[in-house]
Amino acid sequence: MPKYTMRVQISGTRNGADWPKVGGTVELPESEGEEMTAAGLVLPGVVKVDRYGNPVTPAPEAATAPTPETTKRKAPAKRSVKASAEATKASE
Repeated sequence: MPKYTMRVQISGTRNGADWPKVGGTVELPESEGEEMTAAGLVLPGVVKVDRYGNPVTPAPEAATAPTPETTKRKAPAKRSVKASAEATKASE
């Protein structure tokens, strides 16, 4: 029988045993598992879920491709006060 992960807490028992808690697994006949999956009570397979029964996706791994190196731009050359004054006069 396939395993299913509980999305909700079901009260009562199944075959004399309590239902697993949210995130727990249970083996169900395929037809029953499909019906419970369609109803949103279980997820097929063994899946990690949060406390609300939503599947948890693993965090994306860091990119393995190297990032292009950034080149430092040179700061513009500073003009002297005299050069700035001469440039201003020339543009007038």
